[in-house]
This record gives sequence, structure tokens and C-alpha cells, in this order.
Amino acid sequence: IGWRLLNLIAPTYRMLLFLAAVIFFGASYLAIKKFETPHIWMSWIAILSVCAGFFYNGTRQAIASAFIFLGIAYFYKKKYIRFAICVLLGTLFHKTAIIMLLLLPLYWFIMKRVKKLVLSTAIMSAIALLSVPIIILVSEKLGFFSTYIQDLQFNFSILFLFYTLPPLFLYAWKPSEFKDNKKLHFCLVLYFFVIPMQFLGMIIPYADRIMLYFRPMLAIAVPLMISHYEGLSKAKGKNAKVFYVFWFIFYHVIMGLLLNENGIYPYINFNF
Repeated sequence: IGWRLLNLIAPTYRMLLFLAAVIFFGASYLAIKKFETPHIWMSWIAILSVCAGFFYNGTRQAIASAFIFLGIAYFYKKKYIRFAICVLLGTLFHKTAIIMLLLLPLYWFIMKRVKKLVLSTAIMSAIALLSVPIIILVSEKLGFFSTYIQDLQFNFSILFLFYTLPPLFLYAWKPSEFKDNKKLHFCLVLYFFVIPMQFLGMIIPYADRIMLYFRPMLAIAVPLMISHYEGLSKAKGKNAKVFYVFWFIFYHVIMGLLLNENGIYPYINFNF
């Protein structure tokens, strides 16, 4: 519905893209401000390289992910009604966003009880894989994503770890140093959800695209890690900045080469 309204409002195709970009970057900006993030410039490097890179390949879901990003900021501040409103706004552009009303509280409930990120990620990955029969049954009953469900396959590949884990190297170096940083822990908890969703996508085609709702958490986690290293010494803070700037540029270039302009053009007609 949201995408259709934008098509109706926009008098030209360029205006349609402009309005979509305003919503995407506007909601992302509000989320970054709500998190009271240091080094906002690094947040924008993360958004532009990791999140905006798929904007034209999935404009509707990109807008939905920005609303989810803002909703997560409200969730962190325990403003749950505003969180739900943001999820519903995201659902207007991509119906997969509605799952966040269940997924985010469930995941956070588990993480509150399992403090170790690796263990909790393993648990959620197991839950994701074991839930495949339930997902198939519900999808068949409700008629959701029937095309994808009919094309089940097992495509085991862990290549996604090579572009998922590098941003966490500075955290993994000495995780005990960050144990009292609740905001960083919250962001990393959600970012790690990329891994269970990738495993789910090995069986159900395109199920891994739900991970796109969690990748924006890097825009908060990375500046927080840089701020931490700056507190240790100026040299360590500078090295952290250089590392992340290099990584985000590298990621953007590599992903562009892998896509090879395959499907990077934006939607022109209605796409539901």
C-alpha cells in the first residue's frame, strides 16, 4: 500500500525515487539521533555502504528497513507503542516487516537470559532451522510466499560470514572490555541475528532477506566501538576509524562487483 501511494503521489519517476530516498534517509537519521550516537559521520558511512547499497535492488524493503531501524530505537528506549507503529509503517512497504512484532521481543527475551553472543546466536540459528516445517505450514495455510515455499532447496554456504563477521573483529579482540556497554550489547545482539536468517535462507529462498532489518545496527555499534577505543587512547581510536572506513569501502566495492549490476535498477511499476 505504501509503495502504491508513493507511485500515485509522485508525478514523475525521478520524484518517486526522491520521495523514497527522503523516507529511507529521514527514518535512518531519526533512528541514529534517538540512539544518541557518537561519530555520526561513521553512522552514515555504514548506512551508505551496507544498507543503501541494496536500495535500488529492493526499494520497498529498504524503506521498510528504515522504519524498522527507527522502531528498534524506540524499542531500546522502551517506547513499545511507537515501536509497533514503526513496524506497521514498514509493513505498508514490505509485508515481511510485520514479523518484527514477534521476532524482536522473542529474540531479546532469549538474549536477556543468554548473555554470551556466540551461544545465543547458535540457539537462534537452531530455532530458525527447526522452525522451517512450521513456517511452511503457516505459509501454506495463509497463502503467504507460496512461490518461495514451493521452491525449497538446501544450499549450504557460509560465504556470508566473510562479510558479516569482519565488522566485529575489534569487538571480538577483547569482548570483556565492552561488557558494561549496554547500548553496544543491544546493537550487537540484533546484528548477530543476520546469521540465523542466513541459515534459514539456505532452505527457504529469500528468507534470509529478513536480515536486512538488522544490518542497520552496525550504524550504531561501530561508532560506539570507536568511541570506546578513543577512551583508551587517541592512537587506538584513530586505528579503529581507519579500520572501519577501509572495511565499509571494501564491502561496498566487493558487493558491487558481486552484483555486477544484476537487479540494481529500482522498481518502476507496482510490485507487491
